[in-house]
Amino acid sequence: MAGVITAPHPPPPSHCTGSAAKTPSQRRPPRNGAAFNNELLVCTVCRLVFPNTAALEQHQQIHTGERPYICPNCGKGFAQPNNLRVHLLVHTGERRYRCTLCGKSFISSSHLKRHRTVHTQEKPYSCSRCGQSFSQMCSAPFVKLHSQKLRAIISVN
Repeated sequence: MAGVITAPHPPPPSHCTGSAAKTPSQRRPPRNGAAFNNELLVCTVCRLVFPNTAALEQHQQIHTGERPYICPNCGKGFAQPNNLRVHLLVHTGERRYRCTLCGKSFISSSHLKRHRTVHTQEKPYSCSRCGQSFSQMCSAPFVKLHSQKLRAIISVN
């Protein structure tokens, strides 16, 4: 496979009794293209490590821009099948995740989690330049406005 580095994986400790402690011939066949030879698969672009070739190949689509999972309703492409699955809920209107505080519903648990900061006043995101905190990851127009304000403040000082 092009763009793959294999790195040696240390042998399991001698006290380990799990399947990893067995000799390669005693192990069950690998799933999803994993190798028996105790090697890890490393992405050559970002150096993330993957347990098998299928996971690495799917990850590499992030770097190549390949989006083979296409929405049949609008044609939008996705690199990961799970992202397409979540996107399809946009077309069905299904919103399984409901806020217990206000009743607002969301298509994914991550959207609900992001919404909860409205009620908790939590501000987990902060500007690396000025330290100002925000409740949600900033949208592009807001980031631009915040950056412009920072530049104006910095140029005045």
